[in-house]
Amino acid sequence: MRAGALLWLRNLPARYQEELEGLAEGAKIPLERRAELFYSEECDINQCSGVIYLSDNKVWVAGNNNTYMREL
Repeated sequence: MRAGALLWLRNLPARYQEELEGLAEGAKIPLERRAELFYSEECDINQCSGVIYLSDNKVWVAGNNNTYMREL
């Protein structure tokens, strides 16, 4: 997954690259890590993403996937 994530990201349309760059910056994680998290769906079926993260007694829930649109 690590070997393919950045290559996959750089082949997306610019608006998706910018979105993932912004998500990584906002989450204060490396772009490579964010790309890996999104790219993981390439190893599974193409459906919506979902993430639940627990840290310091706080729960973060996220879900989204808008990259599998017909115009791609």
